[in-house]
Amino acid sequence: KMAAEFLASYQSYFEDRHHEGVLRVGDKRFMITVDIKGILNSPQVFSPPMVMPIIRRVLGNDCILGSFTSVTSLPHSDDMKMHKDHPPLFGSQEVSRPLPSFGITALVPLIGISEEIGTTRVVKGSHRQSSKEAAASEFQDPYGPKGACLLMDYRLSHQGLANRSNSVRPVLSLVYSRPWFRDCVNYRKQEPIQLSAKEYQSIGSEHQALLAWSQLNGGS
Repeated sequence: KMAAEFLASYQSYFEDRHHEGVLRVGDKRFMITVDIKGILNSPQVFSPPMVMPIIRRVLGNDCILGSFTSVTSLPHSDDMKMHKDHPPLFGSQEVSRPLPSFGITALVPLIGISEEIGTTRVVKGSHRQSSKEAAASEFQDPYGPKGACLLMDYRLSHQGLANRSNSVRPVLSLVYSRPWFRDCVNYRKQEPIQLSAKEYQSIGSEHQALLAWSQLNGGS
């Protein structure tokens, strides 16, 4: 149902051209801020009971959902480069290497991940390595059905692989973080969260704390 709603709502982005308010992150690949409404405005989606205990154990009980996007790869898109989504917090890998995690990305493939559709290649342990070190390390290519979930430290080196299929590959990307962190690197063209005040009010109070920060200016 999530896949059907996403594919119906965001068809206008399934062309390889400039899109206003959307960041191109590679060949035929775009990061779309997802409007949290309809079936996507559900704790089962943004606060899944099997995932949140892990995230809270790493980031603390006061963690927040810092962004809700989809990295969408069009058919026959090429491999991305191995990269990290955010530079070291204090400008030095040596300083950042021993620090605890400040963010976790949850990737949810809406149509599953296979060798043809492509996956997100990861380098285990690279959250404590430089990009150069990670590039020379052993990598892993996780696969799974739709509904699977891949959790990775926000500092992890990773690489979106080519989509060799004829289908659009949408992967939801939910980034949870400690409450003081804001990503000022990746959201210069768009908001990290798209959640109206009305939709926020429809969320149960036990889950609102995850998204309360997004409402400081009245929601978006």
